[in-house]
Amino acid sequence: MKGYPSAFVEQLAIIRKVRTWQEDKKLSATQVGELLAHYSNDLYQPNVFIKIGLFLFTGLACSFFTSLMFLIFAPAFTNSFEQETLFLSTVLSISFAIALEYVIRVKHFVSVGIDNALLYACLITIFYGVNMLLGAYLSSTTILLGMALIALLATIRYGDSLVGGATLFLFTCTLISFLDRYELGKTLMPFITMGFAAAVYWLVLYCQKREDAFYYETCYDFLEVMSLLLFYSGGNYLIVREGNALLHDIYSKPSPQIANAPLFYFFTLSIPLAYLFFGLKKQNRLILGVGGLTLAFSIFTYRYYFAIMPIEWALTLGGVALIAIALFFIRYLKIERGGFIDKEQHGSLTQGLTEIALSHLVQDVLPKQPTKGEEGFRGGDFGGSGAGEDYQ
Repeated sequence: MKGYPSAFVEQLAIIRKVRTWQEDKKLSATQVGELLAHYSNDLYQPNVFIKIGLFLFTGLACSFFTSLMFLIFAPAFTNSFEQETLFLSTVLSISFAIALEYVIRVKHFVSVGIDNALLYACLITIFYGVNMLLGAYLSSTTILLGMALIALLATIRYGDSLVGGATLFLFTCTLISFLDRYELGKTLMPFITMGFAAAVYWLVLYCQKREDAFYYETCYDFLEVMSLLLFYSGGNYLIVREGNALLHDIYSKPSPQIANAPLFYFFTLSIPLAYLFFGLKKQNRLILGVGGLTLAFSIFTYRYYFAIMPIEWALTLGGVALIAIALFFIRYLKIERGGFIDKEQHGSLTQGLTEIALSHLVQDVLPKQPTKGEEGFRGGDFGGSGAGEDYQ
């Protein structure tokens, strides 16, 4: 079911782990060189700038191919737009899918830009065909649900972060479109949205404990952030109030007050603070970052309705305050205080991935390299593998 061979994704995960251990001074330069040489043989991994270039070039090539197919086959469907759309969408999506599988299976490309662009091009052509062909016959809710299911299958197969985010977005749009049909649904929409976001978040946490979680590692991180943002959006006073006005086709300024306004005042303030609290308690940078972002939007929400100074002064003073706070904590946390330190952490890999990495590093490569007088791996604290996260 997975599009990328698990061995390739596993190799990339191990390479990332090796580089983090190198930054943490847990491996010598010789050990790093041996490990990278061992695990990079079959994979093409350019730097980020080349990946961007390959992505843009592939996107341009897909656009050119689409235009060429249109010019070739358009004259054959002069009297039937639906048949032309069906034919071109089918040909293009199949072509992009074949090219995607080719670069993965034959060229061993894993997230190098080319495969990502081909995946997005394939999904876009499928979505376009579905919308153009069925839009006149099915409701928008059904169309959105179908697109969401297609995106979900693509996420399961390829584990792409953006496709995973698009899947969550499409399911959210499907839910909103369904609730918009009923007056009670419009009333309960914020609470149902928050419940849906909470369910997605806990599902992601559950899936991160699976043995194959390393295949979806970046996708899970992205979905975790998006679900937290969606939960906050469902309770934010500005989004709920202005969204309520749009749902009822009210375009006056200011928009009418909403029911249970004090409750949404509470959500707007308490949710960011809760994110910051649990982010600090768990030392989780993702939650902490989302907490800071949502707190800033909560301040914007307050100022949107209760401006106490000109926007120029608010931006200037806010920027100065943020810079001062950042500089203070950068200096204050140069040494560890209460378990916190201003240093990049590399703890995002799952436990299952750590087991795989340690097993490969210890059993396949490093035991063969150290000789007498050279420092190799010594005993570790990870049961069964012979070496662990802590080295002597």
